[in-house]
Amino acid sequence: MKKPLKDSFIIGFALFSMFFGAGNVIFPPYLGLESGPHWLLGFISYYIADIGLALLAMFAILRQGSPEKVTSRIGKVPSVLLMCAIVLCIGPMLAIPRTAATTFETSVTPLVSGVSPVLFSVLFFLLILLLCVRERAVVDIVGKILTPALLIGLLSAAVITVLGVAYGCLSGIAPARTDALLMRLVELVQSIPVLLVLLLAVSLLGPQNALSIALLIGVTGWFALARIVRGEVRQIRHSEYILASRCMGGSFGWIMRRHLVPNVVSAILFVVISAVSTSIAMESTLSFLGLGLPVDELSWGSMLALADKALLLNTWWVILIPGLFLVTALLCITSLGHHFRRNSVRGPSNL
Repeated sequence: MKKPLKDSFIIGFALFSMFFGAGNVIFPPYLGLESGPHWLLGFISYYIADIGLALLAMFAILRQGSPEKVTSRIGKVPSVLLMCAIVLCIGPMLAIPRTAATTFETSVTPLVSGVSPVLFSVLFFLLILLLCVRERAVVDIVGKILTPALLIGLLSAAVITVLGVAYGCLSGIAPARTDALLMRLVELVQSIPVLLVLLLAVSLLGPQNALSIALLIGVTGWFALARIVRGEVRQIRHSEYILASRCMGGSFGWIMRRHLVPNVVSAILFVVISAVSTSIAMESTLSFLGLGLPVDELSWGSMLALADKALLLNTWWVILIPGLFLVTALLCITSLGHHFRRNSVRGPSNL
């Protein structure tokens, strides 16, 4: 039975996610800890039961061509019952409860106390059931809402990073008078509220799409990052390796790429990741005010723009649900930034 290349990739990634899931990453170290001096026997038993038997079943299916041919020798009714038992064991009785338990222990317990694991498992199972029953509808809805937000957030963060790092490095390595002039320009522009500049620009340029809004947010939001980069560069501008590079004729681009940027990554990592959430929030604000994405393009901001109609019709959930998802997404991105910042602080300094 030949499979197209697309199906082979999908099946391969599905098997990889199943065998290299959170349970298989967490359970082996825990098993070794509990086994103590008998850890080798425990690991051998684990790999035979969890991986060896699964690989044996996959090889048997590949050799015969389909699962039906493997089970056909025991009869039609026992074959159907065996296939149903396999599907139930892999899905509702093993994979979903284990994933729910892992999600609860790693994501819910550290943040919220007092949540019942049974209630969380039931809600997790219902969510999986919804995704399975109406997979295409759910994926289409989530994709239509998340794609503009992520596109705008990531593209804006990229623009902010490029402009902020380049301007900050230029100001930090420049002579004192040039540095003062560049910083006064940044402070002058930064004194104007970003939202006011965006409202003016969008009003003058007319209807916008996701790409143009992302560029506008990026062009108007890099000033704080430039000041941080400039401060970091001023601390290392007289380092011996930078002075040696300048004496040997190294260009500004080469010095920035090889010496300056690697030394400021840990300092600006949180700001760069936070720029994603800031850009998403800014797009939602513009769409809420009717100056962002068109109404026919779904986003959290365009959905929140229906607040007046929702209040008049007493349909409060129309604005509550997208608002909750927006806040949750922003908190998740901010928590990701804090995580990277903690890890960068623990690591060795480049200075």
